[in-house]
Amino acid sequence: MGKRLVTLLGLGLAVVALTAPAAFGLVVNVRITNGNDDVEEHLDTGSMDFTSTDLEFPYEDDGSPSATDPQLVGLRFNPVPIPKGATVTKSYLEFEMDETKGNSRPVNVIIEGQLVANAPAFENVSRHLTNRQPRTTAQVKWTVPLGLAVDAKFQSPDISSILREIINQDGWVAGNALVIIIRDDPGNPSTGLRCVEAYDGELTAAPLLYAEVYSAAAHTPSPTDREVGVFMPLLGWAKGDDAIFHNVYLGRTPDLTETERVASNLPVTLYYHLPGLEPGGQYYWRVDEVDLTGKVTAGPVWSFVAQAETAYYPIPVDGSVDVSVKPILTWQAGLGAMKHRVYFGNSREAVAQGTGGTDKGEITQTSFAPPALDPVAIYYWRVDEIGLGGVVKAGAVWTFTTHLPVDDFESYTDDEGKRIYEAWIDGWVNNTGSTVGNTTAPFAERTIVRSGTQSMPLDYNNVRAPFYSEAELVLAPLHNWTGNDLAELRLEVRGRGGNGAGPLYVVVEDSTGKSAVVTHPNPAVAATTTWATWKIPLGSFSGVNLARVKKLSIGVGNRQTPVAGGSGRLYIDDIRVTKP
Repeated sequence: MGKRLVTLLGLGLAVVALTAPAAFGLVVNVRITNGNDDVEEHLDTGSMDFTSTDLEFPYEDDGSPSATDPQLVGLRFNPVPIPKGATVTKSYLEFEMDETKGNSRPVNVIIEGQLVANAPAFENVSRHLTNRQPRTTAQVKWTVPLGLAVDAKFQSPDISSILREIINQDGWVAGNALVIIIRDDPGNPSTGLRCVEAYDGELTAAPLLYAEVYSAAAHTPSPTDREVGVFMPLLGWAKGDDAIFHNVYLGRTPDLTETERVASNLPVTLYYHLPGLEPGGQYYWRVDEVDLTGKVTAGPVWSFVAQAETAYYPIPVDGSVDVSVKPILTWQAGLGAMKHRVYFGNSREAVAQGTGGTDKGEITQTSFAPPALDPVAIYYWRVDEIGLGGVVKAGAVWTFTTHLPVDDFESYTDDEGKRIYEAWIDGWVNNTGSTVGNTTAPFAERTIVRSGTQSMPLDYNNVRAPFYSEAELVLAPLHNWTGNDLAELRLEVRGRGGNGAGPLYVVVEDSTGKSAVVTHPNPAVAATTTWATWKIPLGSFSGVNLARVKKLSIGVGNRQTPVAGGSGRLYIDDIRVTKP
């Protein structure tokens, strides 16, 4: 099978070269290498087990006539060197038997993945695996063989459909982590169990993910995609499986045309940009692969930011108009910087001159959290870099405008009176098909979030009357969404791949009861698996007094003309009103 070879060049620069027969492509073997990456959840209690020397599925204990203590097994493979868009032709899980308990009775399980682009580490909190959502639409049923001997190795059926669904998500790159979850098959329940080695029991026999992968496109870029602080203008990549030549494009925008082609028919997976890089500049690049017949396979567009002498790459981006009133400002350190002097205020001139109380002192970290800011206000900031011997390199003045917050979902707790479903009224009260919050604590979502630490999970069920699902928030005091050039209501939305059909809508109601409904332009938004910003022009809420907004509702279905639809779960985060 093919191999990926990593060669170290002088100056410590790594260049990836690929030699792989086209008929086979890349073979991936990823074994669990951390005791916190193979875990069990006891379904009866929700407790997590991170230290077991073995893994039992789908029960912990043997018994008669059936095994007892049902549980989930979670496996996190990290890193997984499969490029986005690659074709996974074959994949399976491999285990090694640790004990024979429960081995004489049937075990029927379902294998599925967590549908996120880069699976975070497992946490030792109640029902953590149950709450790892969303799951892949693809599932694989597995009747595990009977009578396996101790130390016998055995493989699952092909799970390539699960891997393909995960690696085709936006945000997936080679080197990300993925999670596989194994549970009992409720349609064909197990009565036995299988006890296999865990990392903490025998690290060389820990669960293994095997995959055969074919990729015609270039992948595994160096510098890595979105890397910040690139010093040398040297680009490298792993070649597509059929490629013999490479065309390189490099420019300052993601729209790379023939004008940005900087190299043609390169025989090696390496390009040095002789003109150099602009300090602090953001660059975009792409490699198109050419095979023996002349066929060209366009590659993905990658980006990086060049190192600068002064502070650079501010977050929020200079000129942003949609910034939280509780921001954390970050930047990249200039070359040789040892300390940073921060200036912050609401006057550009004062920040530029360092006067009027804008000098916030010297710090060693590359972040600064100002006190709570006013909504819809303009602020300015600057960072001067202090190097060896106290040499100061003055930074540019950056600016941003805060938004008007509606709900960022950070204030809710699991305490009575402060729970998310007590603020956002759902179907338990308004008699629609909605349910806000998880059924057990934590009630707000803490894994799938757009920013901060929490979002709102919103379940909808339009299969039965009234055929629409709605959650509503009463705003007290009334909100004024006029003035200060406010122009858009924005909210972050994410769905699940297996969600049923149904249009997403927002309702705004004023203090007199007048309301307006706006429906999302994408009828399939409920099935999207990445966060998307929905920008709604305030002018869309015709007839509503936006100076006296009383209620905001979010729903799925058609509240004017209800018809039977689907069911599923949405996640909502960061509702705010902004300038355009």
